[in-house]
Amino acid sequence: KFGCLQPGSFPFAKFSQVFREAEVATMLQQLQTRRNQGEPGVVRRKLRVLPNERWQIKGDFSVDLVLIHIDRVTKFEEYLPEETRYELNCGLRGSFPNFPFLQPTPGPGGATLTNRQANLLAALVEYNVRHAASLITSLVPVSMPQPTLGETRSS
Repeated sequence: KFGCLQPGSFPFAKFSQVFREAEVATMLQQLQTRRNQGEPGVVRRKLRVLPNERWQIKGDFSVDLVLIHIDRVTKFEEYLPEETRYELNCGLRGSFPNFPFLQPTPGPGGATLTNRQANLLAALVEYNVRHAASLITSLVPVSMPQPTLGETRSS
């Protein structure tokens, strides 16, 4: 919503724009390229902030942004046990329908995911964050152990 406006899109989108459309489009293309290569959707971009009266944003400055988009990651899935990969490929009939966009199941304690769904989603997020670690630490230098890629826990 922040940046790209499509004709007929969300009616209040014009009130939410804070980045130039071309800059957001470039960032989205980078995310798509990474996804198509089987990599996590992680990009770093410096974006110019536009003024936005509705949100009281003065604009005319830049932000250095690391975006982590959670989606299926082929290289992550290669580390999973065969049974889990099979279930992922079963689509709506499997244990992970629409992964990673899982729909919680209503229950007496509220909406929940199964333990397997929660564990797999957590492992995917960890994998993505580990891939983004150097980008994140380049923004905010802190002491952080360097990740060892390939050490991903599965369900």
